[in-house]
Amino acid sequence: MAKNPYKASKAWHLGSELQRDVRRIIVDLHRLGEVELAAKVRISAWIIPEQLEKSHYATDKDEKHRCYAQARRSINDLQTTIGLVHDLKYINRQTFDSISERALTIHRLLSNLLST
Repeated sequence: MAKNPYKASKAWHLGSELQRDVRRIIVDLHRLGEVELAAKVRISAWIIPEQLEKSHYATDKDEKHRCYAQARRSINDLQTTIGLVHDLKYINRQTFDSISERALTIHRLLSNLLST
């Protein structure tokens, strides 16, 4: 287990909520014909809780850190893609801010886990 399993479980929980929040965006992007953009959002959002779940079962610190690092990279990818979706006016500012704030919180938790 991580030194602070609460941080890992909190990050997983927030990642799952983030995944739920972007589902509507993915459906809307598909409807608008933005299939590649929808795929980028979906892949990034789905990797986050998946990697955090893998970290829970990892047997050594290096494997846990690989999982945390992959989840953090996916957060960065998601933030970039959601920024593009917002710039293209497919989501409003409130939705963008909500997703960005949740992503930033997860990023902070992962950074703390990587520093242990």
